[in-house]
Amino acid sequence: MEFKKLMTIFFVTVTIIFALILMLSYGYYVASSKEATKFNVNTSDSVAVVYSQGQNISTSIGQPILTSEISTKASKSIFTVTVPNTLSGHKLALQINLTNISIDDALKDSHFKWQLLLNGSEIRSGSFVNLTGNTLELYPLTTQSINTYPATYNYELRIYLEEICTDLTDITTCSDYSAWQTAYNNKTETYQYNDPNSNKYGQSRMMGKKINGKIEVISVIK
Repeated sequence: MEFKKLMTIFFVTVTIIFALILMLSYGYYVASSKEATKFNVNTSDSVAVVYSQGQNISTSIGQPILTSEISTKASKSIFTVTVPNTLSGHKLALQINLTNISIDDALKDSHFKWQLLLNGSEIRSGSFVNLTGNTLELYPLTTQSINTYPATYNYELRIYLEEICTDLTDITTCSDYSAWQTAYNNKTETYQYNDPNSNKYGQSRMMGKKINGKIEVISVIK
């Protein structure tokens, strides 16, 4: 009788241990499958990003520039995003931010601007006037339409101080004319666009200031 009782206990114990092993094995399999899916499908590592001038930016502000001069005189950061053949059949969304921003308060101005180009054409633009934190969204998370793989996206970020006068021969065309006129009449400021030593009212406080940051490309693949 005692032997039969021991055998029953032994059988129940073995059954429980076997069931636990099966449960743990299944749990590990499910977890491994999910992790594999996350790694192979939803990972930014599959998208290659190359920064021609480096991921970090550091720009000192010089002379204000006209709209016609942006392409030649603005500070530029060029980077390329490449989508490999292995992602064919998946949906890709990209987001571009400028993070870790360090900026002088004088540059939080509507005339201190940025421009983002894709393959030579502007896709987004703005200014730093409403910057409150240290991150600026340059391009919101957007699903890309890809017809051919591998796909290459050539981006260019431009940062510049916009000239507030459209006619450099006539001070009265300045958008901030009243302040300019006072300075001009009092001879406390000079108005010579081509003079590197000019100290133009209003925008002079921004010249020589600096902005630092880091370009961040986020990719989501489904």
